[in-house]
Order: sequence, then C-alpha cells, then structure tokens
Amino acid sequence: MTATIDNASFLKGLAAAKVMAYPGTDDPTHAAVVLGSARVEYDGPGTQNSLAFIASDGVSPGQAIFPCDGELEVVKFSVDQASQLLAAAKGAAAAVRKIDKEADCSVELSVVDGGTTLLMRTLTDGHPGEADSRHYIPLQDADDFPMYSTISTLMARGVKEILGSRGTGDDMTNAPLAVGNVQAFSADAIKKMSAVAAVFKEPVELYTREHPASIVTLTCAGVFRAVLAAHVYSPDLDVEDPEVPVAESLREEPAGEATDAA
Repeated sequence: MTATIDNASFLKGLAAAKVMAYPGTDDPTHAAVVLGSARVEYDGPGTQNSLAFIASDGVSPGQAIFPCDGELEVVKFSVDQASQLLAAAKGAAAAVRKIDKEADCSVELSVVDGGTTLLMRTLTDGHPGEADSRHYIPLQDADDFPMYSTISTLMARGVKEILGSRGTGDDMTNAPLAVGNVQAFSADAIKKMSAVAAVFKEPVELYTREHPASIVTLTCAGVFRAVLAAHVYSPDLDVEDPEVPVAESLREEPAGEATDAA
C-alpha cells in the first residue's frame, strides 16, 4: 500500500502530532507519532481517503487529518524520526521551489522491508524530480500504541460532575464544582494550544464539553482535533464573574468628560 499527500499538509500534520506526543524519553509508547489512512466523511456526500497523524502524551491526544491518494497501513515511529522526516520534506520542497516555484510538491509513503521500515519519497508534479529525495526510517510496533483508547478520548465528552477540594489536611473536604463562565487550564495545556496555533498559523477553537473542569476539545484549521484536560478550580470560586479586583481608583476621567459633567 502507498499513500500520497501534499507536502505542505504532510509538514503540518507531522508538526502538529509532535506537539501532542510525549516529550520525554522514558515512555516510548507515547514518545511517538502514528500514521494511517482512513475513510473519512467530509462536508460533501460520501467518504474520502485521508491520512491521519495521531499522537498522545498519555493524557491529551491529538489528530491532524488530510485528504490523500492511496492507502497506508498504521505505522508508528519515534518523535526523533518524525523530526528527520520533517527536515527532509522541508528541504526537498525548498529545493524544488528553487527550480520551479509553481511545481506541485508531494510526499509518497509506503512500508517496505517486510513491514519494518517506512519509505518516504518526495515527488515533483507526481514524479521523482532532480531535487527530490527518499528517506528510510525504522518502524516501531504499531500495536504498542493504545489506538482504541486514543480515538475514544478524541470523541469523548467528559463527565458531568467534577469534585474540587476545600481545606487542607484532616480538614479537607470535597465539593462539586459549579458550572458557569469560568474555565481553567494548566501551563502545559496553554502551551499546546499556542503550539498548535503556530503550526497552522490560525487560531484554535475550544469546545466546552459536559463540565468546564473536565475536558475541552480543541480544533484548528478544520483539520486538527485534540482533547485537553481542563484544570480543577476552587469550589468557592465565583464562576460567573472574576473575583480579582481592578485598581479602578487609578482611572481618571478624560478632561472632556469632566468638563461636560460640570
């Protein structure tokens, strides 16, 4: 099986997957990127062959998906190997553009060597050109990646009730968090939001699910979807209006307004 995808889409999909992958080296299951083709429904009738780029840090999964030609079995490779493919695809596109700015750059992916290696070929106008290249990377066992739970989480709506804590030590009690206008995020979640927006150079959209302190579904550019864990806030927090005061006494009336009032 062979899948072909636009070079720009390949770069965005792989870069977005790297954002969501586990960043360390002590969890090889999640310090990886998974690719695979699937039939996907878009706005029009019927389905379209698409290439999915999937990664998860073990808590927050993400998926970028783009139309492609052909099919690719599910493959898994390390984040370091993903970086190598990114550099190669970027380099090939830049070299092609120097020769022909109007050329169509694409990436062809296939599994070789009995399923142990991914072959990436860059193409110019659908064929290998003088500026194109090919790259081989070793594959990991795709069955090691928790695909079922990852896809299930991407479709999840969270839970309807979240408990927060009040007090400390032996005096600590749990209390349900009220639902209102507030939603809280950790620095890591905000970092992911910013990084995804930077990949696609577009704003992200956030969808509150069953409870604002449960999970949030993030989308971007019509091709990316992720689920981030929202942060628990205090059960005593005013969920309708911010409690932090404003130094209102420092605000001076504009001179014109003061004169009119007199």
